[in-house]
Amino acid sequence: MPIVVEGRHVTTHQQWRRFITSTLIVAVLMGLSLVVLVRASSPSNSVDSPSTNLHRVAKGVPSNFLAQWTTPARGDVLELFSTKSGHALNEIVNFQHAIGSPHIEGPFRSGSGTVWLTTTSGPIATSNIAGGDPQPNSCSATVTALSPLTHRSTVVYRAPASVQFGDTVPNATGERFAYLDGGCSTGFMNAHVVIRSTSSGAKVTIGRHALPCHVISTPSWSPNGSLLTFAYSPSALTPGSQFVPRGYCQAPAAGEIAEVSTSRSSEILPDELTKAPPGCQYTQSVFDSPGMVAVESCGPIGRSSTYLVQLNRHRTVLLRIALKPNSDPTSLSVSPNGSYVLVNEYQANALPGNDPLDWVWVFDGHHLKVIGRYLDSSESVTSASW
Repeated sequence: MPIVVEGRHVTTHQQWRRFITSTLIVAVLMGLSLVVLVRASSPSNSVDSPSTNLHRVAKGVPSNFLAQWTTPARGDVLELFSTKSGHALNEIVNFQHAIGSPHIEGPFRSGSGTVWLTTTSGPIATSNIAGGDPQPNSCSATVTALSPLTHRSTVVYRAPASVQFGDTVPNATGERFAYLDGGCSTGFMNAHVVIRSTSSGAKVTIGRHALPCHVISTPSWSPNGSLLTFAYSPSALTPGSQFVPRGYCQAPAAGEIAEVSTSRSSEILPDELTKAPPGCQYTQSVFDSPGMVAVESCGPIGRSSTYLVQLNRHRTVLLRIALKPNSDPTSLSVSPNGSYVLVNEYQANALPGNDPLDWVWVFDGHHLKVIGRYLDSSESVTSASW
């Protein structure tokens, strides 16, 4: 199902996934152009403001973080990185040899210390018409919990071939996990959130009957597991309007912050949503100690301004810090104690010659500090997570 934006559309399933991964990018209010996500690389700490001095951050910041890392010699690996220097420390697993999936989502760490990864493939395109005419039951996904210490992995869940599946995030104990669930041939921009018990398989659903052509970002758990937050871009369709599952999808409305209960199945209701300022939208959100942290994007792709926003528990904005311009996308990961948020920003057109950068920052609710920046050269780092 291609996306239609300003009369243009995206026609491949790889581009579908990139659109979702770049979290809804900037919606109907602003004339958009889609930018293909390219990952940035190669650490350097000779950066400009904000300060690179991490010693001013309060004690207790985790000493390392995880990220997917690509090198010419080793290919795609999961690596441990230093929070102080931003340098790679130790390889945990080589994806090419150990997992071998065409697409790997994560890492997401549970409170028990395991690292959750989701490997996905499909759907298979059967034609070049209307987004490839996806073949039913041609998807696959496997959720794996990996021990960084022993390097042993356990399969947590295998999705049915009928489901387009992704963004699996465990709660603090690893007893439940949330993920996005859509039909293999109809799920693009029509996914909903599923929360599943690891042991019993019991589940609740969030937004199952939302109008097609919406987008939901990666969910984030509250510390006690009672709530989820995510960015939600409502469909621009009206109830009863014609929708062809394998046809074209109009870009959704501007993204809003959703905060929903995990105890029961429900739809996404207006009183659970928080709007961004006019001309802007929210693209990611996580819970932290003061309340919530979100990524706010304003303006069209290629000329956008990006902000990190701290909100309180009543979803009132307390602080708004400018990140680098032209973010596409920015992801967030909160530490187990809720005190620190890891910010991983892809900055398009960052350098002369239009070379992009990946920035990794740590945010303590008050101050944003640079961990490192990674040049788009022979190596790349993505999916930074505590």
